[in-house]
Amino acid sequence: MRSILIVGVGTLVVGVWKLVAGNLVTAGSMFVFTALCVANLRSETTRRWMEDHPIVVLVGLTTVAVVSVVAAMP
Repeated sequence: MRSILIVGVGTLVVGVWKLVAGNLVTAGSMFVFTALCVANLRSETTRRWMEDHPIVVLVGLTTVAVVSVVAAMP
């Protein structure tokens, strides 16, 4: 639970930084991570679904992370 909170806050900070810097795709990707962390912390249903479908979550988050990195490259 503590690690989810740390990731959520970290991605929120990076998302705001990228939003201010003008990189909207990377900011959006970070906000997706933040939203999933919030949903995981607040919703038992979401937490259970994410635990029951780890491959789907991994593929989804990997895709979001790759898009974020590619968008951040010059």
